[in-house]
Amino acid sequence: MGKTSVTQRADDAHEMAVEAIAITQAQGFVLGALLAVMRDTGALRREVIGNIFIGAAAVIDRTPAPDEATRQTLAASREYVSQMARSFGTDVPPPGQTGIPVRH
Repeated sequence: MGKTSVTQRADDAHEMAVEAIAITQAQGFVLGALLAVMRDTGALRREVIGNIFIGAAAVIDRTPAPDEATRQTLAASREYVSQMARSFGTDVPPPGQTGIPVRH
């Protein structure tokens, strides 16, 4: 018997989410490698790299979270940015302290 339209939509949404996560992880890997090369060649100073990660965290902080699933996704994304920043020897301030007000 075929799937109901609700089940099919849920399956489609899950598949799209998995694809989005895979793409994001691949992009994060490439970005990290590029930043490392640019840092190691002197093209980017450590402060600039720190500002890139702080800016990324600020964008996440400003993204509306209308439901719990979105809040959890944003929290995971922010933790990923923080982990990448730490791998470059910099810290990302807590939410609300990135220089851009947090709105939820």
